[in-house]
Amino acid sequence: MTDTPEQPTGEVRPAKRVREEASEPRGEDMESVVATEVARVIRRFPTTPVPANVTRELFDAYTMPYCPEFEPPELRASPADNPHRKLTRPGGQRPEEPLLPHQAFPDGPFPHTHIPEYVLLSNLKPKQVAAIREKGDRMLAAVVHGGGQIMLKHAKLIAANIEAFLRSLAFESNDRKPFNVSVYPPEANKLDVNKPFNRPLAFFIDTGEEMDALRAYLLWQEVFAVNQALSFTALPIAVREDSWKVCVITGDAVDLRASHAYVVQQKTKLLAAIKLQLNANTDLQWHTAGLVASNWNITAGGWGAAPVLAAAFTDTLSLELTSADCAEGGPAMPAYLVMARPLTYDKHEAGAWTADFRRAMDLRIDMDVFPLDKGVLDCKICKSDVHRTAACPLANSEGWPGVTPALLGRNNTDVGGAPTSSIGIMNPTETAQDIFRSEELVVAEVAEAVEAVVAAEAEEPAPATCQGGGRSSLPFCVFGMYQ
Repeated sequence: MTDTPEQPTGEVRPAKRVREEASEPRGEDMESVVATEVARVIRRFPTTPVPANVTRELFDAYTMPYCPEFEPPELRASPADNPHRKLTRPGGQRPEEPLLPHQAFPDGPFPHTHIPEYVLLSNLKPKQVAAIREKGDRMLAAVVHGGGQIMLKHAKLIAANIEAFLRSLAFESNDRKPFNVSVYPPEANKLDVNKPFNRPLAFFIDTGEEMDALRAYLLWQEVFAVNQALSFTALPIAVREDSWKVCVITGDAVDLRASHAYVVQQKTKLLAAIKLQLNANTDLQWHTAGLVASNWNITAGGWGAAPVLAAAFTDTLSLELTSADCAEGGPAMPAYLVMARPLTYDKHEAGAWTADFRRAMDLRIDMDVFPLDKGVLDCKICKSDVHRTAACPLANSEGWPGVTPALLGRNNTDVGGAPTSSIGIMNPTETAQDIFRSEELVVAEVAEAVEAVVAAEAEEPAPATCQGGGRSSLPFCVFGMYQ
């Protein structure tokens, strides 16, 4: 028999609870405190500007504008392996760089442009696709900034420009000579005159079997912008990872001018709503779990497998406050870009899942509605699908000499009902074609350039030659006419 402790008799006053100022509430208590404080303190608009060189200790989330760098860890940008968040000229071992002098272009680093293989090879004739794949990693894509079907009329000229530029880059390891690289224009399978920026997007660089130095440098530097007639991104072709973009969320309550605490609260609630609605929809949950099991090399058995596998996907979700073009025309609007690790590389599987996801989502916070895909992120310059043309980080970098939104008539930076840009939307076909000289003018200028080279050779030593033959001085003359 267990002895029971003796109970005190008479009236017993409960011990006075002492508040521990240093302790922090946990679990449900924390949620209660946060909910109370949020309801009491958070306002939509900030009242204090962010001071220069502000630190986390001095940053006031409730009175200052939104600053992504001060977000809670669970809301920060998606995982480090998100290719959309990588930069050009990555750290580590630097490749061999071309000898000076050469045509000047900004070094960067710039945001990396992630374009999967099926996009780079889209709308090409099957025989060209087969030829590109047969050559393997020696083939690189040159994504012309502001390009698309609009460039096909001048495709041979553009290919010659890129080729001449690449043949002007000499390397120490190649006896201080350029490589005899070749550039090929895309062979479009179908044309649509009403969609000038549609695919194909890329020209193709054949770096040969002994051009490792050039290939490594192109993939490291990635962005080359000499002038508006020569502006492109060099990318590998065999990228079998889809875009991380899931959808774009808009709504009247989304505000680029909001306070930090307001945005953090809104993002937290939207992420929670997405996860809740995905798991509440049994079909979508099982669809997500099946793709994770098939493509992510994650296994889980039993009846509880679906929630575990679906959670592996939702754990990679992130929201990024940005601006998007209006799908129905009109000014740009504040938006959230939703990103997550791709469930599959198969575009048909991805399309089916995306359709299920959109049908399942009904995002609301109190009386505020947040529709999906009323905003569009589709950059006509660098071909990224995670920002709009007017916000292209390449074209908006300081001293950018390449293709700009203004050149394409897409420079309206106003958001959310503000007055539109004073520069009207130009005819994109005519505007983009103005980047390149007419073929007749080019022929005349090339002839003049050749004459100048011939005259100079009478007084100067013979120019260096490319690997495999060819002059190295002529490309400089050709590019001189575009400056």
